[in-house]
Amino acid sequence: MKTKLFTLFSFLVFNITFCQKIVIDPTFKTTETNIKTTEFDKEYLINYSYDKKLIDTLEVGFSKRGLGGTGIKIFISDTINIKAFIWADFRKYDGEFEALYDPKYFSLTINQLELKKGDTLMGKIQLRSKPILYRPNKPELTFVGDFFHIIEN
Repeated sequence: MKTKLFTLFSFLVFNITFCQKIVIDPTFKTTETNIKTTEFDKEYLINYSYDKKLIDTLEVGFSKRGLGGTGIKIFISDTINIKAFIWADFRKYDGEFEALYDPKYFSLTINQLELKKGDTLMGKIQLRSKPILYRPNKPELTFVGDFFHIIEN
């Protein structure tokens, strides 16, 4: 009995600690991208989205415009994978333009999983990244808000 209780307790603690929730809700609607991100204790609004078709995956990204910054990438295939990223206009991150980070926590709701050119991806996200190694004090990035993107590729 004690073993079963310990196993159940461990499972609950693991799920709470590493909470990653994905919901497909065809009734979810929004009309714009309004994702707030915090970087160095300053709040920014993400105002740019893109999509890129990879071999068997659709990558949809959201970031702010400029010479560098932060963003989110959602990789959609048979499964959904999410990454936070930082980017620059030169090869700043070990010879790369960007550095990807796994989320420490995320909650994602999207309106559909099967997308083709012309379809609209709408959703909401809450994400906290693992520590950013390339920044002083190794901060965690946070993203909260709704998004709207029409698939172009």
